[in-house]
Amino acid sequence: MTMNVFAHHRGWEDRRRVVVDGIARLAPDVALLQEVVVTDRYDQARDILGEAFEIHHQPGPSADGVGATIASRWPMELVLETGLDDDDPSWIGSLAVARVHGPERIGTVLVAHHKPTWLPAGESERERQAVRAARELERIVEREPLPVILAGDLDAQPDAASVRFLTGRQSLDGMSVKYHDAWAVRHPDAPGHTLSPANAIRSD
Repeated sequence: MTMNVFAHHRGWEDRRRVVVDGIARLAPDVALLQEVVVTDRYDQARDILGEAFEIHHQPGPSADGVGATIASRWPMELVLETGLDDDDPSWIGSLAVARVHGPERIGTVLVAHHKPTWLPAGESERERQAVRAARELERIVEREPLPVILAGDLDAQPDAASVRFLTGRQSLDGMSVKYHDAWAVRHPDAPGHTLSPANAIRSD
């Protein structure tokens, strides 16, 4: 499961009940969360996931503690953690890769949490970040030929170059990869909206 929790914005107490109930129904084994608040006194990821998960918070949250988290019910080891922007080494532009040991029917997989810049006018940066993330993953897979699950908050439209690159519909910087969109594979005739103006709880 991947989800932008949207920190404590827009009626968090009401949203918290919906989020906690929804996660309980989905019962994900691996959860990648964006915009979660983590401070010395409060851990929003732990608050909504409960105690069954091993949790790793990616470094470099914003000044108010908002960052990204990778969590797993199954044992995991961190393989890589890196910023994706050398000029601005903040959490906005980060990649975390964990080796996750699933049950025998699934086996060991690499789970990559990709969080590019969110800026609406930042597509050129998202393109560079997508390529850098893909190259980092290729280097890992050369050493460990394991299946890769790439997820996160991609902050782009499906037809944006960064998403087209990740889904094998376009090359960038002399490189091409092919990650299958899990929703499109499972629901080929259904729209895969992740943010809609019809949702009253959204940022302006």
